[in-house]
Amino acid sequence: MNLEAIFRALRVGPLTATNRLMRSATHESAADIDGMPHPVPMKRIYGDLARGGIGLIVTGHTFIHPHGRASRNQCGMTGTAHARAWAEILAAVRADTHAPILCQLTYAGRQGFFAGPTPAPNDKRQKLPPPGTSVNDFAPRQLEHVATTFAEAAALAAEAGFDGVQLHMAHGYLLSECLSAHTNRRDDDWGGPDRARRRRLPLSTVDAVRAAVGPDRLVAVKLNGSDYLPPLGVEPEEAAETAALLAEHGVELIEVSAGMAEAGMKTAQPVQGPDDEAYLLPAAVEVAKRTTVAVASVGGYRSATPMLNALSEGIDMIALCRPLVREPEFPRNLQHNAVHTARCVSCNKCFGLVRGALRCPLDHPEPIE
Repeated sequence: MNLEAIFRALRVGPLTATNRLMRSATHESAADIDGMPHPVPMKRIYGDLARGGIGLIVTGHTFIHPHGRASRNQCGMTGTAHARAWAEILAAVRADTHAPILCQLTYAGRQGFFAGPTPAPNDKRQKLPPPGTSVNDFAPRQLEHVATTFAEAAALAAEAGFDGVQLHMAHGYLLSECLSAHTNRRDDDWGGPDRARRRRLPLSTVDAVRAAVGPDRLVAVKLNGSDYLPPLGVEPEEAAETAALLAEHGVELIEVSAGMAEAGMKTAQPVQGPDDEAYLLPAAVEVAKRTTVAVASVGGYRSATPMLNALSEGIDMIALCRPLVREPEFPRNLQHNAVHTARCVSCNKCFGLVRGALRCPLDHPEPIE
């Protein structure tokens, strides 16, 4: 089997991915209550990925403001202290890889984390509402401030030394909420039935981020190809239309995912064999047909044949999440053995860790650090 298509370099905007395998953002569960990354587990997680041969790395979802965090142990990018902490981690990781490293930025919206028993009411005089606030309950000036806050976080990521950022527009977080008629029920210029209005905040966010990081850093997006929530949720045709507009606004890489919380585990489905792999590929192909920028497909890839098939259908990169948790050296193993299959068994236990940083609980039931 010829794996040249998988291990060929790819120019993506201003960057070059060293091969077509991309580490999809995966929650590290390795930060303190202030969102400061713990250096020891972070250097272990990303050092292992670097040595494992991945072509492009996206770090775990990182909140841009404390009101937009998704969990207690999530990393943040809200000030120079965060940037300095990440600079130390990146310096250690880059010794082992030439792969670009992107910081995934997110605002959790309705899926936000708050420590108290109930969230505070939304004081619309404040720049941002309390954690857990739906897009429907933001004041217009608060939505405007979201784009500004994303841009500020992106500038901090650039200061830290990241090669670019990925904006999270999938899985029901705020920008994903905006795009979906299932969740966006506003009756003003920020949403409702009209697609253009639902896209207003995501596109203005891209504009603000692009201006903040300049032309030398990549701006990527993680986009739902389907919400799996008919009849109002996003489906591939609408996602492809959105992707084309994102590209016009300066996005250079679009990773196509799927699903929201109420749709169940559509994002991380079980994979028991090759027939179960690439379960989100059709939506990614639809997006790739409508845009000239690079498109990545995520969703159950475990072996070479489905990857090669995806690349032959116009996909530019294969994004991996769960396989790299158990086997960060998977790219090297595949390159050395074309019939190698990822060791991941799709148990999803890495998503529900109670103690310790990201790891495969089958191999490491107790925290490593």
